[in-house]
Amino acid sequence: MLADTPTGATKTGTAVAILGLIGGLGVVVAAQSGRSVWATAAAVGGPSAAVVVLGWRVATPEVKRRLLRQVRVGLLVGALGLGAYDLTRWTVVLLFGSSINPFEAFPVFGELLTGSESERLNWVAGTGYHIFNGIGFAIFYVIMFGERGVRAGLLWAFALEAATLAIYPGWLDIRARGEFTAVSLSGHVAYGAAIGAASVRMLRNGAAQ
Repeated sequence: MLADTPTGATKTGTAVAILGLIGGLGVVVAAQSGRSVWATAAAVGGPSAAVVVLGWRVATPEVKRRLLRQVRVGLLVGALGLGAYDLTRWTVVLLFGSSINPFEAFPVFGELLTGSESERLNWVAGTGYHIFNGIGFAIFYVIMFGERGVRAGLLWAFALEAATLAIYPGWLDIRARGEFTAVSLSGHVAYGAAIGAASVRMLRNGAAQ
């Protein structure tokens, strides 16, 4: 049965982890191809959700407890990491007088989601999307690498930074690429360190049970 073996449990957990990435994947595809964020999310999330549902139905109680615990830890460390990410970027901009607005992508995200010209609506939707991504990326990390510590958290953050630098400057027509890189990298380092340190501590100490 799918989730009664170590391999099955890994498949189910991986499917849950992938669901945490659907927002980010949707933006990447939308930025590169012009396809709808929602269509991409459905294409990625649909099969993953099906695997989760099927796996959950046959999962052992231990598998369910472990996965639920990982998701709860992901939610907690995601909120912590997101706070560290945004606070660090904002602080770097203030300290060094950067011309980069660390939150300028929010309404762009919102417009991709809503298709609306309402600036207020797009800011709300974009901010929600930012929060969803930050927590989703953390859930993915906790399930896949959660007990590996700060170094693994930083490696995950560098992977997210590489994706950001590959997509955002051209997509958002950012001219001050050096400043953008400094602000973005500092935020991702803070995010990775926070989720790496917090997740290993929570998982090993039995937090969020």
